[in-house]
Amino acid sequence: MIINKYKLLENLENTYCKVGRSETQGVGVIAIRDIPKDINPLPVLMPEGLIHLTEEDLKTLPLEVAQRVKEIFIRNNGVYSVSSLGLNGLGVIGYMNHSKNPNTKLDINSFINNYIPWVTITEIKKGEELFWDYNTCDGDNLFNQFKFLKK
Repeated sequence: MIINKYKLLENLENTYCKVGRSETQGVGVIAIRDIPKDINPLPVLMPEGLIHLTEEDLKTLPLEVAQRVKEIFIRNNGVYSVSSLGLNGLGVIGYMNHSKNPNTKLDINSFINNYIPWVTITEIKKGEELFWDYNTCDGDNLFNQFKFLKK
């Protein structure tokens, strides 16, 4: 995909969120304007690829970096599907917090080029935090990765 001025302006027009102060977790994804129901609140210009890393791969990294990968990326079938942009390229999405009453979900039916877009399941008002229910993933290690989750 070629990114040009017009694609960038279209993407910026569809920007709804920022990283900001979370009332529940310290830092989270906050709406900078009202977000309608049933849209992708976090569109990207170029979907990142996913690269599968094993526990053995993570052992080659500094301990702090490997721990951060395990904190963010969900393990499934023994591998972590890590953004090809790396940790520094995550942007807003790396701050999406968990809630049993989420206002977003992954739109699994719209899987495109290793990218699963988000969709709002309620209208979200300016200043509200966006949440996702981590339990809706198929990770094989969710309860060890996210100890606050209940089985």
